[in-house]
Amino acid sequence: MQGQADFVGPQDVTFRVSGLDLGDLNPFLASNPGIAGTLSTSIRVTGTSAAPIVVAKMQIRPLSAHGNTLSEVDANARYTNGQMVADAEVFQNATNQLIANATIPMQLGWDRKFVAYASGGINGRVHSSGINLAFLNSINPKTIQGLDGNISLISR
Repeated sequence: MQGQADFVGPQDVTFRVSGLDLGDLNPFLASNPGIAGTLSTSIRVTGTSAAPIVVAKMQIRPLSAHGNTLSEVDANARYTNGQMVADAEVFQNATNQLIANATIPMQLGWDRKFVAYASGGINGRVHSSGINLAFLNSINPKTIQGLDGNISLISR
């Protein structure tokens, strides 16, 4: 972490994690998903406490849990002037991926009190060239079991 953040006034802080081995988290997870992968992330906050600008990036390569693997997961978000723009890409392999993006009107700040809420409808899009659904079994293996097959979709 580098910079300065405060409850009031100007903000200029960056938080970075590079090369975190997600396998180190398994002892702390009750479901012991056998999670594996390497996480890198950064969050930068500038602007003021009343009108912050937040830019966040995250990447996991590869991501495995309960024996299912995604080759890469990328996510980005930017908040400024009452709007968050976010995107995510999930790659199973070189040909199967899912891409999602959204614009969300919202309020964020911590000048007098902490405020974070969506202030309007989400405008988003999801596109997949074909993704195998088996990885969803990893979310909660006690509840979701035997899910398989491919799905291709475009949703707005």
